Amino acid sequence: MRSQLAKKSLLAWILLRRALPSSLAALLLSTTPAYAEFVVIVHKDADVRSMSKDEVARVFMMKSKTLPNGREVVPLSQSSREQFNDRFFDLITQRSRLQRDAYWARLMFTGKGQQPKSVESDAAMLAAVAAHPKYIGFIDSKSLDNSVTVVFRIE
Repeated sequence: MRSQLAKKSLLAWILLRRALPSSLAALLLSTTPAYAEFVVIVHKDADVRSMSKDEVARVFMMKSKTLPNGREVVPLSQSSREQFNDRFFDLITQRSRLQRDAYWARLMFTGKGQQPKSVESDAAMLAAVAAHPKYIGFIDSKSLDNSVTVVFRIE
């Protein structure tokens, strides 16, 4: 009886050992975003060539309404790409989604602001930013074209 139990335990251990690496790999691949690099973009005529991480965070958290050169700016986010949006804001603000939601609720409740306007995709973001000099947005660097200026990169 003891040897049968030992055999079953050994068999279970072997099966687990074989299945675990592939299961872990599948889990990691399914939860890892496919976004290699974010780029923050502005209109070609914005006269800004770069921004610091702090400047980007202040604009997207609605703490600053201007670019470093003093021009008015309106941030855009991507509403249909929740994971993409969350990852960007996590990297820029160092705040959890819960903390950001509380921040937005407080801003709206006090009448001091609201969340950034949103578009549906990288293509829509490129089109909006290229068409409106006041807009600033973020996209996956793979979608970048020459219609806008990159002011910040997040790898």
